[in-house]
Amino acid sequence: EDLLLPPDERDLVNRMRLFARFHSPEEHEKFIKDLLKAKRLRKEIAKLQQYRRMGIQTLSEAEKYELDRDRREHHKVALRQKEADDAK
Repeated sequence: EDLLLPPDERDLVNRMRLFARFHSPEEHEKFIKDLLKAKRLRKEIAKLQQYRRMGIQTLSEAEKYELDRDRREHHKVALRQKEADDAK
């Protein structure tokens, strides 16, 4: 189950294993779940604050920005791959 988590969340879970001895297994599971939820919320809030700093004010603008960013990244990767293939 831990392997399905992103590396930063997996690291948090591993560091919190130290506290497992102070809780029952059910309490520790809830503790971990709540910590992960809080971490994800903080990450989402930081992303929304970044959007606001960039002048993005609506969710539709944010979605468009994400699509454009993904498209630019995909284009960059494809261009690098093409250059690598041409160099061979």
